[in-house]
Amino acid sequence: LVKSADYARAGIPMMPNIAGPTATRRQIVLYSLLMAPVAVLPALMGFGGMLYLVVSVTTGLVMIGLSLQVWLRTEGAAATKACWSLFGFSIIYLFLLFAVLIVENGFGLMWALPKVLG
Repeated sequence: LVKSADYARAGIPMMPNIAGPTATRRQIVLYSLLMAPVAVLPALMGFGGMLYLVVSVTTGLVMIGLSLQVWLRTEGAAATKACWSLFGFSIIYLFLLFAVLIVENGFGLMWALPKVLG
């Protein structure tokens, strides 16, 4: 959303330029709402432990909150800040999820949960 004019000038088709900013914001919220519960699945399937469960739920809620800020703030500096905050956190989000899985499984620090799925 923030760089959509740059992509348009370069002729690179990006969602805000194809579907528009409102549809892009809607998809951001939808995908965040779908991604957060999916990120919890490794804990429910026995691949992650209690630490992973706590981190995945907490960061998933933050991701949803930030995506809602992108949805609600559509113009001006507040909209730009919301977009950059979500972008920055999305990088941290994936890093944290993978790092916790590595720490729990690789270093034997997994506080086991009962295997719910799989």
